[in-house]
Amino acid sequence: MGLSRILKKVNKASQAIRSIKGIQSKWNSIGYDTVINSAELQSDHARASSVLQKMNSNSSARRTSSGTLAAQYKAAQTPEGDTQELMYPIHDKLENYIVFAVRSRQDRAESQGASGKNLFFEGSTEIRLYVPDEINSVATVDYETTEVGSFWRGVHGDEDGSIGWMGAAKGMVSGFVEMGQKALNAATGNHRNLLQGRAVNPMQEQMLKGVSFRPWSFNYIFYPKSAAEAAQVNKIIYTFRTAMLPDTYASWGAGEENFAENYFNFPNIFDVDWEGPIRDKVDRFLPMVCTQCNINHTGGLKFSTHKDGQPIKTTMQLGFLELKILTQESYQEISPLGDKSITSGKSFANRVEGDDG
Repeated sequence: MGLSRILKKVNKASQAIRSIKGIQSKWNSIGYDTVINSAELQSDHARASSVLQKMNSNSSARRTSSGTLAAQYKAAQTPEGDTQELMYPIHDKLENYIVFAVRSRQDRAESQGASGKNLFFEGSTEIRLYVPDEINSVATVDYETTEVGSFWRGVHGDEDGSIGWMGAAKGMVSGFVEMGQKALNAATGNHRNLLQGRAVNPMQEQMLKGVSFRPWSFNYIFYPKSAAEAAQVNKIIYTFRTAMLPDTYASWGAGEENFAENYFNFPNIFDVDWEGPIRDKVDRFLPMVCTQCNINHTGGLKFSTHKDGQPIKTTMQLGFLELKILTQESYQEISPLGDKSITSGKSFANRVEGDDG
């Protein structure tokens, strides 16, 4: 069950812990010293904490088990290797996650005045988050209306759609007649067609225009329950915002001054995927870029923080846009039922150094 759904349910709970001391003891039990600035937040956060502790029947056992707790923190902390793993929540094991894998951006030469590398981590980064309650998978194909008059219908009148001499001749005759009728009708202020009880048939057809790039939005609510979990939230926000922004660099020979940085370096590309049983049941994602990262440190409530200054509640709204259009071929790659022997075309924007994808 998504965390945001849980938070919605706790808002409807009939009973709440109203004691500030009781609320603080819940946070302090996992190492977070806090202060409450709002009576509204006292009740809301207490209900959230109560439900979160019941997400799994063995949650208490996990928190007291040094082996399991160590494994959770190991997954949530920066490793010594080439991959940084960030996660929320870290105190409650979930069945399904959504993983945002951040590719390295192209490393421009330092002489061009660009950092190029990932500022949040030198290697690759994976952000593992709970599955939001609302994820809308949109697939659209664009068409446009076009008039195909009698001339072109006559020209392409052969059964196989080819242009034959007879069809071309008929099309030309029909087209000239149509043009004459339109001119005559226009000269009479459209009254001629009215008097004859007829209207011009535009003979429209739907022409395939193209396929839109799919947008995605993911909304999250963070209630960090410990200092370690708060650190994860802050790193997650920093990583998303840094990865979505381009860095600048100068063309060769332009120098290293800031005013000469006349190019944007493409931001990081995200490979988003499911983790857990959901992966075999739900369509996945094509490579995408982050287009929006909106942060609210009040979440619709009065602003309140823990003693260390960490906001008690933070909401994050993410917007993404895929870099490849959804075609019959690319859909096979992301559908659990797809034919994996079929591969789709390549995207120039989707390419990184050493990758043809």
